[in-house]
Amino acid sequence: MTFLIAIMLFVGLGSAAIIHEKIYIPEKASAIEITDVDATSAIKITDYEKPIKYVEEAVVVWDTTFYLSETSYGRKYVGLTFRYKNLTQKKVTGVKVFVSITNSFGKIIYTGTFEDEVVLEPSETQKNSDSWIWEDNRFIDGEPFDYMWKSAKNGTAKIKCKILKVIFEDGTILKAR
Repeated sequence: MTFLIAIMLFVGLGSAAIIHEKIYIPEKASAIEITDVDATSAIKITDYEKPIKYVEEAVVVWDTTFYLSETSYGRKYVGLTFRYKNLTQKKVTGVKVFVSITNSFGKIIYTGTFEDEVVLEPSETQKNSDSWIWEDNRFIDGEPFDYMWKSAKNGTAKIKCKILKVIFEDGTILKAR
């Protein structure tokens, strides 16, 4: 959100001059300082980052990819790729995320929590393709792969993510509300 303000400088009694008709102030502006020095005006906008208390304000999962693939030696697996966006001006060194995957019928086919030692620079939108994978073990039935492969193959799965914890390089830890 950007604020629009009009600034007026009063000179003498009852007279006014418009110094700037339109000034766009960024949402992150913490202070606006207007000074009149020798009949000239100066405007100073101070930027700051508001204090962040919860993970929802720090990091978001902006994209996921859920897919079925095969290794070079013929073993099938399901992969899930997370892509994060750091909304802060601090370097992130870890993200804990809860994931729920449902099929086209709304049945939960997998839930899990991942501790991802991802590094996100300030304001970075991650574009890499690191994935969590579940391999098929054809000798064991009822493993996560057995429930997920068809939804991954057909692209019908619904992925829900919730960030539970964010760890910053300076040691600060944020938790979900």
